[in-house]
Amino acid sequence: MLIITFFMLLLAPTIQNGVITGNTVEQRECMDLIKRGGDIACKLTGQGNYRTMSVSNCWVSCTTKFAYFSLPHRECERIFGVESWAGFQEVFKTLPPYGYENCDDEDKETLTNWVHRWTELRDKSKDYSCSKDNKVD
Repeated sequence: MLIITFFMLLLAPTIQNGVITGNTVEQRECMDLIKRGGDIACKLTGQGNYRTMSVSNCWVSCTTKFAYFSLPHRECERIFGVESWAGFQEVFKTLPPYGYENCDDEDKETLTNWVHRWTELRDKSKDYSCSKDNKVD
């Protein structure tokens, strides 16, 4: 009973803001960042567009699948450790959300940096490909 009370006190503000109970603006923000970074990675490698993400493998796949792109690992982990899952399930009848579902400021920053790295790689690739010294015969 103490664990349930602890979870209720800890999570009440989060639940009231809708983070656990539904699809929030914050959740969409993280999913949009995943789609944006995945789309850049897919296009950069000639695999079409972002298709989907695999939480269990923590990667993004493209419409033409021949390679996968890793997501920041933190986004595919549950927000609580395994030792807390039973109490969370007791109260909410579900497992705790993944990082990208929780989408706090740290998740947004992690995913924004991930998108930024893909953007830099795309830009470097364009510069390299367009350079006269680097033309492929």
